[in-house]
Amino acid sequence: SYLARQLGTSADLAEATHAMNQLFTQRLVERLLVLSDGKAVGIAGLAYKPDTTVVEQSAGLAAAAALAKVGRTVFAFEPAGAVSGMQVPDGIEQCASLADLLASVDVLAITTPDPAFRLVPLQSRSRPGKLVVLDCWRMCEAQLKGREDVEYHAVGRNGDPVNNAL
Repeated sequence: SYLARQLGTSADLAEATHAMNQLFTQRLVERLLVLSDGKAVGIAGLAYKPDTTVVEQSAGLAAAAALAKVGRTVFAFEPAGAVSGMQVPDGIEQCASLADLLASVDVLAITTPDPAFRLVPLQSRSRPGKLVVLDCWRMCEAQLKGREDVEYHAVGRNGDPVNNAL
């Protein structure tokens, strides 16, 4: 939209897409704040799409930054490789693997539809209590829904219109 303004025209579709992406990220953060009260949060996927380390404007990085800013303990994993420290705000600890991420957190948000997140290595988890999972892409429903050791939330699927505003 910047280029369109420079050329004296509009970019309505680009601006609407940007606004919706920002709204989604805001709602993601609100939902994670409710689910993570006093708990360590893991963000699976910092890039804006699979197979890249480009994190500019990504929901995962924005959510991680917002949670860290309000004092949550935040860990993150990006399967495409470590994201430059200059791009990751203070308060977010990057993990070397999904297993390392799971070993560190009580709440997991899957924010990128990366194939690396299709199978969550639950055996890596040693923390007490249920693992709370917010699956923004419904990638793990078959594996996780209905398990005794997992509280599974799929965006658009839990039937609660108030708490499922994503």
